[in-house]
Amino acid sequence: MCIRDSLFITSLRDPSTGVRANAVRALGEIGDDRAIEPLIEALNDTHSNVQIKTLEALGKFKDQRILGEIIPFLGSKDQQLRNVAEKSFIAVAKRTAQARVYVYRKDGVRYIAERRNQVPKGINYSELMIHPDTAAKLIHALNTCDVKTGILEVLVKFEDDRIEPHLINLLEDAAPQVRTRAISRLYHFAQETTVPHLIEALKDKDNGVRKEAARMLGHLQDKRAVQPLLESLNDTNVRVREASATALGQLGDKKAMNPLIERLNDSNDMVR
Repeated sequence: MCIRDSLFITSLRDPSTGVRANAVRALGEIGDDRAIEPLIEALNDTHSNVQIKTLEALGKFKDQRILGEIIPFLGSKDQQLRNVAEKSFIAVAKRTAQARVYVYRKDGVRYIAERRNQVPKGINYSELMIHPDTAAKLIHALNTCDVKTGILEVLVKFEDDRIEPHLINLLEDAAPQVRTRAISRLYHFAQETTVPHLIEALKDKDNGVRKEAARMLGHLQDKRAVQPLLESLNDTNVRVREASATALGQLGDKKAMNPLIERLNDSNDMVR
């Protein structure tokens, strides 16, 4: 019997929300690829619980078509929808990726290894997927959706030269949480051209953005950040001063020694 004529397919149109939700769950468990199109159609259900169950079901398949259908939910204003969409999206992307690479930094330099055993011992790394078409779709969505954080969290699971410039562009976003998140995700994507933008972010009006910029500059270990970080030691926000002091310690530049010693008299014990 054709799957479209099965009871579960028919149940996707049932008036009961519970019946529809159970139907998509069952189709996901069966795992027949002929269920993919009906499940994609079920994403248009008017009830969020059915959409959630549908996203969960689609996450069990290996078909690149699914990724484009899930992307709009990554930018949903419903946090639960976003969370489930992210989990399912990554699951399908891993199954359909062309390859995986391992990105790490050593002495401030970015490296890409094709195998995990090529990463030096004791070095933190990110396992990223090679998936050019999907990365392009995510970048497009990032520039058009209202809720960018969900798209951003998925985008940084991929290795693509186009990602870093778009993370930089987000430093101009109107929402402080987007600017902060973009900076925090730059570590494995940053190039030499990234540093001036982070230095500029030390002047951001938001305390959290300035703190994250200082923290990232310390991790990137670029000496161009020394003087701007020295100036940030006088920031009005204690968290920014603390992050700047820590970053200067990571950079290990001698001219930071005396200013850091002076900060031993800071009014806040976290900075001291």
